Amino acid sequence: MQETPRDDALEEDLRNGLRGLLKTIRLLRRRWTGAHAALPAGVMPLLGQIEEASAGTRGCHLKDLAEALALDTSTVSRSISGVVTLGLAERVADEHDRRACLITLTPAGREALAASRDWYHEVFAETLADWNRDELRSFAAQMLRVTDDVARHLASDRPSAFPRPVDHKETA
Repeated sequence: MQETPRDDALEEDLRNGLRGLLKTIRLLRRRWTGAHAALPAGVMPLLGQIEEASAGTRGCHLKDLAEALALDTSTVSRSISGVVTLGLAERVADEHDRRACLITLTPAGREALAASRDWYHEVFAETLADWNRDELRSFAAQMLRVTDDVARHLASDRPSAFPRPVDHKETA
């Protein structure tokens, strides 16, 4: 891999773009949650991952969800308990491993996920109405590329994947 020369202005643009994207995600979540107060903010990504991981099967395992979401198993376990309590997902016995259970969406969970997708479709259709199909495809491809590349890099053992400690003490 070739060394990329440092470009401070470009790096600042990348950081600003990432901060802007994270802010946009927070705003979208806040707006969705404001209209759907009964659903906690992080529920939709979890339901989407359950649907994806369960495709063509009877359900998915908790550890697979945690890995796919890059979250700790205990965090996902608490979230699963929440969506089960809300009636959006259920735990079913794993026929192949009686110690484990599978997580699957309920009809209410599928409805909530469909409503979320419909809302996002409306938001994007209105917001990006002046973008042509090629621009949208290119942007989507670039977003997928950057998320895949960053995830792959952070999963590596390269030194730059680990932040260096910052000494906040003032020097004399």
